[in-house]
Amino acid sequence: MLTEFRLMSIIATTQLRRPSTGRSESGGVPEDLVDYFSVEKNLLEFQNTVKDIAMIFDKEKREIKLNSFGSISLKKAVVLSEMYFRDVRLKNQLRARAEEAERMLQHGGQRNDRDSPFIDEFEVAADLMGLAIGTHGSNIQRARNVEDVDDIQVFEGGGDGQPCIIKLPLRCLDVGLFSIVKIVDSPHYYVQLA
Repeated sequence: MLTEFRLMSIIATTQLRRPSTGRSESGGVPEDLVDYFSVEKNLLEFQNTVKDIAMIFDKEKREIKLNSFGSISLKKAVVLSEMYFRDVRLKNQLRARAEEAERMLQHGGQRNDRDSPFIDEFEVAADLMGLAIGTHGSNIQRARNVEDVDDIQVFEGGGDGQPCIIKLPLRCLDVGLFSIVKIVDSPHYYVQLA
């Protein structure tokens, strides 16, 4: 039928799309995704997920203008927009985590033991390494944020159940005389801090 329209120069008025049949709507874009949708390729990616719709991003108003001849496509775009925004945020977070992990690996590999005067090193059984590292390295990331911890280095064992080694380079800490000895758990256990 489409080939017939190309060959014919006259089309019946019932087959024409009138301007009044076009529908438009606009949806707001969150502040953190304005730069993302400023790139035309990213907007086209969202447009391809919905299909049968035209999208224009207005950076000043921070909104996406949706144009379509069917109301179903508009409803679909509005429903999918929140899911798509969440997906884009997650991708950006994962990309940032990967860049941070790569930076930390490069930084950790260049670290010299002389940089930190104290290094706490301990072994962890291979079957407990998942607990030590945490989900997506969350425990390691939190431990890196602890005050006076310079870095955390994890050295995997050679396999066959050999333990993994975790190194913690620490900074020197000046402590007053009153906090040299602290009681831990019961009166018979003491930990010397200095």
